[in-house]
Amino acid sequence: MVMFYASFQSEVDTHNMIRRALAEGKRVVLPRVKEKELELFEIENFDRDVAPGAWGIPEPDGGKPTQLKDIGLIVLPGAVFDEQGNRIGYGAGFYDKLLPLYKGRTVALAFELQMVSTVPAVSHDIPVQKIITEKRVVDASVL
Repeated sequence: MVMFYASFQSEVDTHNMIRRALAEGKRVVLPRVKEKELELFEIENFDRDVAPGAWGIPEPDGGKPTQLKDIGLIVLPGAVFDEQGNRIGYGAGFYDKLLPLYKGRTVALAFELQMVSTVPAVSHDIPVQKIITEKRVVDASVL
């Protein structure tokens, strides 16, 4: 299973990626905000199963509850990234709570202008393994 974020406002657009993954028969999971946690739901149809949720962000409006252990890849959003895979999110810490429990692969989608030389990180921060921008792929797992 692949967990995407459903893009919102200025984020790298994932809507067509999600539609294509589903059309190719891949199992797709999206997060939904519940209080201070993310719930995970497998969807079957992006246009039918997704609606504006918390803060107007598209999230599953139905679907099958899914366990984190069943996901093989998480595609993450973020505001700022560095080449070591460190990221700054949007302040709510949802992925900061999720990533320490996750043992699979992670990739972030970003625009090149979101890349900076250094992102402040502390010991409990979990860097992403790869960052894909419109200009390059940064493999942070080999640094």
